[in-house]
Amino acid sequence: MIRTSLHKSLILIPLVFLALLLAGCGSSKKSGKSNEYSPETGSVTPGAVSTDDCRQVLANYGLWQRLKTPVTLRLYSPKSVSISGNAVMERGKSIMISLRFLGMEIGSLYVTNDSIQIIDKFNKRYVKEPLAQLLAGFPVNISNVQDLLLGRPFLLGSERPVADMPGKFDITADSNTLWMLIPKSSPAGMDYGFSFSPVECLAGIIIKAGQHKPVSVTYSGQTETVCGPMASETKIEATAGKNEIDAVIEWNFKKARWGSQVSTEPPSLPRNAERIPASKILKSISTLQ
Repeated sequence: MIRTSLHKSLILIPLVFLALLLAGCGSSKKSGKSNEYSPETGSVTPGAVSTDDCRQVLANYGLWQRLKTPVTLRLYSPKSVSISGNAVMERGKSIMISLRFLGMEIGSLYVTNDSIQIIDKFNKRYVKEPLAQLLAGFPVNISNVQDLLLGRPFLLGSERPVADMPGKFDITADSNTLWMLIPKSSPAGMDYGFSFSPVECLAGIIIKAGQHKPVSVTYSGQTETVCGPMASETKIEATAGKNEIDAVIEWNFKKARWGSQVSTEPPSLPRNAERIPASKILKSISTLQ
C-alpha cells in the first residue's frame, strides 16, 4: 500500500512538469468591447484600467535570486494523490523539488537550462535527459517556468522583468477591474496571454501551441513577499498524452527563505542507482488511470 502511494506520488512530478512544458502555450480571446493600450501612445479608453495602474502593477514584480519554500503538490486527475516537500530555486538557473514521506526524502525533480533529472530514491532509480531534447525547440527558459509556477508574468525566452519591456506587450482593458497583458509577438504557432483581476492580481494564463489543447494556469491567494507578488496556489489544467491533468501546487511563503539564506546544491543520487529512460516514467503515467 505504501509502495503504491509512493509510486503515484513520484509520477506526479514529471506529470505536472510535462503538462507545463509539452502541452503548449495559449492565447486569450479578446472581447470585441475591449480597449487597447499602446505603450507608445500611453493611452487607455476612459473608464478602463488606467495606464498608471497597469505600469504600477507590473513594476511591483521585484527581482529575486534564491528561494526556498515548503510546497505541496495535489493531483486531482487522472488520479487523486498529494505529496509535500520543499522547493529550492535559483533565478534563471535551477528548480529543485524534493518530496518527503514520513519525514524521509523519497524523490526529487531537478531542472536546469541543460537537463531534467528525476530521482526515485525509494526504488533507487533515476531519469536524466537533455532539456533541449524534451522541449523540441520550444523557446522556454528556466526563468519562464519559475514565473509560471510562482504566478508572475513573463515574456517567452526572456529573463527580463516585464516592466522593463513595455514595448513588447499590448494591454487590453475590458473594465475598470479586468485587464490583459498580451505579447505583441509569439513563436510561430504559439499564443499566450495573462489576465489580471482585480487590477493588482495576476489571475491566470492561457497557453496554446499548434494543435495541442490549451493549458490553463490560474492563481489564487496572492501573497506580498519581499520580492513582490507571488501566488500561494497555482492550478494547472492541461492534457499530457491521453491524460487530462488537473493539479494544484501550494506554496507556503510564510516559511520561505530568500537570497543568501538558501543553498542551491543539486540533489545526490542514491548509491548504485539505476538510470532508466524517460519512456519508463511516461509509461507509468498510464497506470494512474
